Amino acid sequence: MNKDGTNNFTYLYKPSKATVSSNTKSEKMNFIIKNINVQKTDFVFNDKTLKEPFSYHLKDISVQSKDFKFEGQNNFQFSAHLQDGGEIKAKWHGDMDGIKNQNIKLFITNLALKDLAPYCYEYFTCPITKGLLSFKSQNIISNYNLKG
Repeated sequence: MNKDGTNNFTYLYKPSKATVSSNTKSEKMNFIIKNINVQKTDFVFNDKTLKEPFSYHLKDISVQSKDFKFEGQNNFQFSAHLQDGGEIKAKWHGDMDGIKNQNIKLFITNLALKDLAPYCYEYFTCPITKGLLSFKSQNIISNYNLKG
């Protein structure tokens, strides 16, 4: 993310000159991805919009899903190692086409808080110098009602 509002993805897309006819009937698009299996992938997130630039590295990313689709129920699993030895795991079961029914589990263990110091300083003018965060959460949305 850059201070001018652009990011790496901005440069991948050309502006579209889409025109929609009032006579055109749009149909819902649906597709199925039979198997998603991403293993041993790394990702670095850089935020240059802060006074002190932020960079965070996720390592050994793993993503799995079977029969992933726009309509109907999906299952999705994610895990990664955090840059200073912690770990994140997430499981999601729900619909892509709305938030009516969702089940999201998130487990973060040993997140080094000093890695988040640029955000803490930006919003609270106070740096974080040490500490670990472990967090466990399950949020279930059933008929738009949240239980967390």
